[in-house]
Amino acid sequence: MGEASDERLARLMRGPLRRPVLKRVFRAMEERYDRERADGVEAMVDFEIGGRRDGGHDHYRLMLEDGSCRVTDWRGDVPDLTISTGAPAFLRLVTGNARADRLLVTGQLGVGGDVVLAQRLPKLFRRPRRG
Repeated sequence: MGEASDERLARLMRGPLRRPVLKRVFRAMEERYDRERADGVEAMVDFEIGGRRDGGHDHYRLMLEDGSCRVTDWRGDVPDLTISTGAPAFLRLVTGNARADRLLVTGQLGVGGDVVLAQRLPKLFRRPRRG
């Protein structure tokens, strides 16, 4: 991931692997949610991930409640936090190959809503082990 160009990642995410990749990323978020670090966090976090072949976005909602994280349909209530990004930046962000502050400054990441939650969000997930 770290060595792949943005164009290569964009091509990947316009193709048939987009849905399985995004599904796996969000399943990993559910699995890596750290209940202890998330004590007291109750929030809805929406992700808008651009770069589909048709020019649209995929929408995912994380429900953080009762010490758990689950992916749900993106409907109805106004979220506490919305994160908007293109597919390459999203992949770099969730794999630890990009920092949110850099993506924000370069306009590759948009954040709306609870900024304190946005800053806390990465710390609520256990990092994957390398090697």
